[in-house]
Parts: sequence; C-alpha cells; structure tokens
Amino acid sequence: MRPRALLLAAVLTLVLAPSAGAEPVSMPYSENFLAVAYGLGHVLVAEPGPGAAKSVAIRDLRLADRSDRVLLEIPYSEAEAPDVELVANASGYVAALGGAHIRVIEGDYDSAQRTLLDCAPTRRSQLAMAAGTASFALAGLPCGPAGPVTVTADGTLTPAGSEPAADALAYAEPFLALRSGDTTTVRDLTTGAERRVASGDAESIAVTTDGTLLKPTTDGLFAWPPGATEPSLLFKRPAGGVAVVAGRAVFDTFTAPRIVGLGGGTAHTLSTPGAGLTSLLGFDGTHAAFQSFSCAGARQVTVVDVDAPRAPGEVSGCPVRIAAYGLRFPKSGKATIRVSCPNGCRARLRLVEQSTERRPCDALDDTGRNHCRTIATARLDLPAAQGRRPVHFTLTRTGRRLRGRTLDVITSSRGNSGLTFHGEIRRAVLAGA
Repeated sequence: MRPRALLLAAVLTLVLAPSAGAEPVSMPYSENFLAVAYGLGHVLVAEPGPGAAKSVAIRDLRLADRSDRVLLEIPYSEAEAPDVELVANASGYVAALGGAHIRVIEGDYDSAQRTLLDCAPTRRSQLAMAAGTASFALAGLPCGPAGPVTVTADGTLTPAGSEPAADALAYAEPFLALRSGDTTTVRDLTTGAERRVASGDAESIAVTTDGTLLKPTTDGLFAWPPGATEPSLLFKRPAGGVAVVAGRAVFDTFTAPRIVGLGGGTAHTLSTPGAGLTSLLGFDGTHAAFQSFSCAGARQVTVVDVDAPRAPGEVSGCPVRIAAYGLRFPKSGKATIRVSCPNGCRARLRLVEQSTERRPCDALDDTGRNHCRTIATARLDLPAAQGRRPVHFTLTRTGRRLRGRTLDVITSSRGNSGLTFHGEIRRAVLAGA
C-alpha cells in the first residue's frame, strides 16, 4: 500500500477525533448493499453497479468530509450478483467476489488496485477474510493456495499455515487466529509457534498483537492470553461480535455495545443516540463503527468516539415509549395513544389479534396467508422530543367486522428494524356499530 494512504489515516485520526460529548457520526448506505466494511475514517460499501450493468461497485464513504465516491467497479458474468466479502483497514481494502468465477482484489483509497486471484473454483470452501493493522489475511480460498495466506503491501500471497478452511478468522500482526468447529488455532507468523484453544460456541473471534484470543459466547466475553491455563471472564452476559485494539475490546450485547479493558474492570456501555439495532463493524482504538438503522429506518454506519462522555440528557438508540396498555375504539373507528421518541421515530404500526395458535404472527399458513388478523394501523412519524405526542390508530376492514368484541392484541411494527419499543398495547375494545 502507498505510504500516502498511511499518512492520510493519521490525518483522519485528528480530523475525526470529536470533542468531549460530541455526537456520533452517521452516514447512510444503500438498502441493496452486498457487503460493508470499516477502515480508519472510511466506510466501504459493495453494492450492485449502476443501471443494468453486471458489476459490483465499491463505494468509499469518507467520514471526514462526508463524501461518497466509487473506488472501482468489478464486472461479473453470472446471472445474479455474486457473493461479496469485504474487509478494510487504514491502508485500504480487499474485496472478493464469489460464484462461477472468483476474483479477489486489493485496493487503496487513492483508487489504485491489483488483482490477487482471478480463477474458476477448484475446491469447495468457505472464504474467510480479516484485516490486520497494515495487511490482510485470507483463508478458505476456492482456488490458488490451499491454506491461509497473508497479503503483503505489494500484493504477494504468503502462506500462513496448512488449514484448508476456517469458520472464522482474526488477524493482528504477527498473530493469526483460525476457528474451525469448536477449536481455534492461534499462530505466531514470525516464529511459527501455535496453540490450540477450545472456542466453544463463539461465532466470532479476535486476536491481539501479543496473541491473546478474544471469544464472545452465550456465557460472556472471554480473553485467553498465551500461557494461561484457562480464559478470564471480561463480561458475564451473552456477547456478540468483538474487536480489540491496544488492550481494549469493543463488543456487541443484546442491549447495547460495550467496551472493556483486557485487564478487567467495568464493561462500559457506548452511547449511540439515533442508531438502532447496532452491530459492530470495526474498532481502530479510538473510534468504533457500527452498522445500524436510523430512527427513520434508513441503513447507516455510525462511528462513535469510545472515550467521549455521554452528553447531558443523551438517550441511546431509537427508543419508542408507548404510554398505553389498552385502547378503546369508539364508533368512529379511530383511537389515539400518546408516544414519546427522544431521538425521533418512523414506522408503520399494527394492532394484531393475538393468535390462539402457538406460532409467531409473521408466520404463513399452508395457503401462504398470515394467520393473524390486523385490526388497526397507525403511522408513526415523530420528531425527536422528550414529550409525548399523539399517534392515531384506525380500524382496518377486518377490525370493523369485529366491532363489539374485546380482543387481546400485540403491537407490531414494520419499516424500521432499529426501533426499540418500551410499553405495548395488549388489549383493544371495539365499540359496536
């Protein structure tokens, strides 16, 4: 990679460093995305090329100036868009297109790129890719080298072991971690020394520059340093995706992302106001990037300064607070509830009759129809405010046919996966005609 790219990364660190209490930076990306990755100051998105052209476009969303440009377009001949894998770091990225023809391309943020592989698959395997600080690691290539490889600055593929495939891959020069089944191999690429660690039900892994393995599981987040006979527990509740830099780990939980030091201590919650359903994308030591949804329902990448204190009155995510349990519909067929959305909210709401069958209301029956009846709908579209605002429900045709009944219902939303509901309407009284 070009030295200029490394200089740019250093400059971006200064540009992106928010002042105390600064809000996260968010940038939207296409609903049709094929893959997304984060490198220091850059969000890379792979999406279908423009028009009817059979190509995959790699877009660079620069956070410093909020610019959006296409770095390259990769043509393909298959009938449908191929599978795409994408990883990035401060220097650049690696993109891999699967299908009947395999292409693996390395590029930088100055639009320079080189082809690493261009071939037809010779074996079936699951491709795994990981970004180190200044280079990349690949495993499970369907053609070319059979084992894992690292990608040097000039595009050379250097063998890094003999494993034909990996379920998950992590890389922090000089250590490479490969998970296969319930075992992870951590290898020092400088000396060739390696150790095997039981990784259990960990779906993702991370490794540090000293060879410490991070594994999030349903039992918590664990760190397993070299030489230790057992891992140490950093967080005692279920943890998801994890990234580690400079002795600190950022990880997903069911409620909110957190950060914790590898030496232990409190796992602090990271505040993400206006970002719902976050999923960790990357961590560079200062900023953590998350895939998320805006409170209006748009896909976005949100980048937060992990050391910025929470601003007074700041509310994380996209909470929706419903101040009602039951709702009475008069003869007009309209009823009003009061809702507060501290960061704004937009979605379509439905009141759905509780199913007498023990299956979710979004399941379809044998005829392809939803077996739960929608009795009323409402449009949720509120600006950010602490106070409660009115939201109006209107009976559907089905709801009007059920006049005179009292129904057990559930509140269902569509159009925004990022909203978190607090409170729910559970009963609807339908006045007679």
